[in-house]
Amino acid sequence: MIPLYNTGNIYYNEANMTQLSLRTFLRKYNTNEACLEEIKNYVFPNGITCPQCKQVILFYKLTGRMAYSCGICRAQVYPHRL
Repeated sequence: MIPLYNTGNIYYNEANMTQLSLRTFLRKYNTNEACLEEIKNYVFPNGITCPQCKQVILFYKLTGRMAYSCGICRAQVYPHRL
């Protein structure tokens, strides 16, 4: 997960130390999906490497879960748990 540091009403994103007000943070990450996508891009900047088949391939967001599924072997990856 991308650590966010709260100093009063200002949130700092550790990835690039960008200052985000609470209003800006909530506007930018207004859904769980938007937040998960940002976490995925932070944890896997060069794409997700499947833990089972070792391929960097298109992963599909699983409906109703905070996970992605490999397009080849269907292994599931949970970026927020790494």
